[in-house]
This record gives sequence, structure tokens and C-alpha cells, in this order.
Amino acid sequence: EAYYGRSNANLRLGYNQRAIADSTKAIEFNPQDADAYYNRGYAKQQLKDYQGALVDYTKAIKSNHPELSLVYAQRAKAKEELGDTQGADADWSESIKLWKGKREL
Repeated sequence: EAYYGRSNANLRLGYNQRAIADSTKAIEFNPQDADAYYNRGYAKQQLKDYQGALVDYTKAIKSNHPELSLVYAQRAKAKEELGDTQGADADWSESIKLWKGKREL
């Protein structure tokens, strides 16, 4: 939990390499830590490592991140940067579907 918390702080400060290192440590302790995968993916995306971000966002989705709509939206952005417009469109659609479902609860 401490590594995850520090990764959040590093992200806010723009220390993306540090956020990646802390998120990786959090994942070593808990390989199902969806938040740590999301943070690491976001930090990689800031460093323009879009392929690496996709891998981590997908792991966050598979680990059932509590904010799946947000993860799909970020993954769509990474896919757009890689030129995968069809994949981005599918992820945007999933993000909207999940967001609407959450709003109706």
C-alpha cells in the first residue's frame, strides 16, 4: 500500500520514472493490484511508452479496476497514439457504456 501511495504522489509531481518504480514494487507485493497497474500505465503514457501503457491498462482491466470506465478511456487514448483507431473506438464505446451504467445506479 505504501508503494502505491508513493506512486500516486510521484504521478502528481510529474516524477513518472519514480511512479513506475513504485507501481512495479506494489505489483511485486500484489500481482492483482489493479490500481498499481493503472498508475504504471499512466506514467508510461506520460513518457510516450504507449505500448507499455496498453499492457498495464489491460492488466488493470483484467484485475477488475474499480474505475473501469476510466481505464478504458486511458487505454483508448494510448491506442489513438499508436494509430489503432478501431481499437480506440471500441475502448471509448466500452468506457461510455460503463460510465452510463454507473450513472444509472
